[in-house]
Amino acid sequence: MTIHPEKPASSMSDDMLDILKLVVGYIIPADPENDLPAASDPAIFLDILVVDRQQKNKLEVLVSKLSVHLSQSGQNLTEEILQEKLVTFREQNPLEAHYLQTITALAYYRDMRVLQSIGVEPRPPFPEGYDVEQGDWDLLKPVRARGPIYVLPDQTALKNSEQ
Repeated sequence: MTIHPEKPASSMSDDMLDILKLVVGYIIPADPENDLPAASDPAIFLDILVVDRQQKNKLEVLVSKLSVHLSQSGQNLTEEILQEKLVTFREQNPLEAHYLQTITALAYYRDMRVLQSIGVEPRPPFPEGYDVEQGDWDLLKPVRARGPIYVLPDQTALKNSEQ
């Protein structure tokens, strides 16, 4: 069992956190050749937990399901068995798997080391901003020609609500 002193307030047990750490490390493994961490890196893993807390702690139920799924083999989890179990879990639980993949990628690509390795300056986008290549604005002509697709609120109702 691993101790997780840095974990944010969570009702997940240390065993559940260990399973989660194993799985996110499998989703995005380390790349020693490019000196990139795995998603199970402590800083990235902590960010995954923070993102999940902002999303109403969906990981706890997911990891419970995953824990049951992984323990059904009754065998030690070799790399091959783990891969097979995770593929099966993803097929049987596509929404949960998508959620886990999404927050793992989100946390991973917010990490300073990862941003630097892909050539993005690790800073907030504002106030300096980023240069964005100009696109073809003519692509919006059909959208503008369609006209509004919303209903404007009744202006008298708005004026009455302000008083």
